[in-house]
Amino acid sequence: MKKKQNRLRSMFMMGFAVCTLMVAVGTAPTQARPTEITLPKGGNIQLPTPGQPGGAVPTPPPFANQAALQLKADKETLKHGESTRVTVQVTADDLYAGQMKFTFDPNEIEVVGGVVLPDVSPLKNGNHITVIQSVDNVNGTIAYAASLLGDRTSPKVEQAELFSFTVKAKAGAKGNSKIELKSQTLLNSNVEMISLAPGSFKSLSIQVKK
Repeated sequence: MKKKQNRLRSMFMMGFAVCTLMVAVGTAPTQARPTEITLPKGGNIQLPTPGQPGGAVPTPPPFANQAALQLKADKETLKHGESTRVTVQVTADDLYAGQMKFTFDPNEIEVVGGVVLPDVSPLKNGNHITVIQSVDNVNGTIAYAASLLGDRTSPKVEQAELFSFTVKAKAGAKGNSKIELKSQTLLNSNVEMISLAPGSFKSLSIQVKK
């Protein structure tokens, strides 16, 4: 019975990774914390700011099914023809499966060498599957989808590398080129959604100079 459950879980995760990447899931959920509540009969109640008297103490991610994604570049300023390595890092507790899609301006930069996986990552540890690791330099997209397999939980990780890629400044490029998170879906071992903590992701700007 347990083997059957594990097989069903694995099949579900594979289907999740493929389907969620093919279907647009919108932008990363990074909604700002509300500052006031509107009463039904009119009027507003101002909410205290975290860290101020009466305010909630801010909790760093990950917490309560929330995570953080980060882009880190070895260099953020490039000359024409120069390259830099960019890593995608995650902070999460019990990350079991995930997909994400990044966009960039293909007129300014290009990705060389494709998506590179580390020897071990939160979604490449023991029994696992990497469904998609692709780059489209025509439309300017980077896609990744992977899942652990079997009935198990994943340990808490902080700024752990999921994958990396190398960007190169194109001849004639000028100004800034942003690498942005177009969509993402993360799941824990209970097949529950993990959202990005508000404000936890920032796009990466690559400045190109002559």
